[in-house]
Amino acid sequence: MFHAWCCLRRLDSSKIFPTHVQGDRFLILSLLVRWHISPTQETYNLIPEFARPLDIQFTLPHPAWIDYLPFPALRELFVRNNALPEFQFDEIFVAYTLTLSLNWPYEETDALIITPDGSETIINPVFMRHLHRIENWTLGDAFIQVCPAAQGTFNLKRDGSSLNQNHAQVTGPSWHDTR
Repeated sequence: MFHAWCCLRRLDSSKIFPTHVQGDRFLILSLLVRWHISPTQETYNLIPEFARPLDIQFTLPHPAWIDYLPFPALRELFVRNNALPEFQFDEIFVAYTLTLSLNWPYEETDALIITPDGSETIINPVFMRHLHRIENWTLGDAFIQVCPAAQGTFNLKRDGSSLNQNHAQVTGPSWHDTR
């Protein structure tokens, strides 16, 4: 795991993690964590259907990080094959993190709404509907480069991205523009 963190330290995080990309990932993560902490029907219902645990996740031992992959077929593939080298966190982390996109077509500020009295900021219901549709989520070409066995288990957005040999540099489109 050390290798992936070293690579990320060399990258400009403002280009990798723009605020709208962070928000979508952390929102899904927070919904799953909320359910893990308080496993009630109410917290389970808040999780987008595609992100809900599969039966295999309850029956086969696997690293916890796999539970947070948004694509069900990709999660199943990683649960089944987690002992193989190409399915290790260090192997896919950089390409996954760099290319995962919600493809929010509006300004990032449109994901939030300030109440008319200005007392509260809430998540835009349009953003929530967009976030809950698996067809809006994609991974890029760099992910296929590091994990070719995963092809067909997620929505691929052809973006021309690729990783160099040491995974420290990414080539392709500007990473701050995920649209």
